Amino acid sequence: MSETHVDVTLMGRTYRLECEAGEAEPLAQAAKLLDERISALAKRSGLSGEKLVLWTALEVALDLVKLQQQGGFDITRFKRRIELIGARLDGVLSQYDCPL
Repeated sequence: MSETHVDVTLMGRTYRLECEAGEAEPLAQAAKLLDERISALAKRSGLSGEKLVLWTALEVALDLVKLQQQGGFDITRFKRRIELIGARLDGVLSQYDCPL
């Protein structure tokens, strides 16, 4: 399989990542989800920097462990949840003129 690049933005910084051609879109979606989770945790906790990223990673890992323990992954439910998070973030960001 051929390699490609995907640009992702986390915490206001853009990174160019190499990946397999078929993984570009899922990687971009994963980065978007992670960035949303980082932003949400920063707002509710006041954490920043390395601690913020570490706690966010732990929250995501905890979600995955819970899914494994429940015996599976409901992609439809997950997509709805991502859309809901995105809508909430859009609503919050629309109140401010500055980008993240």
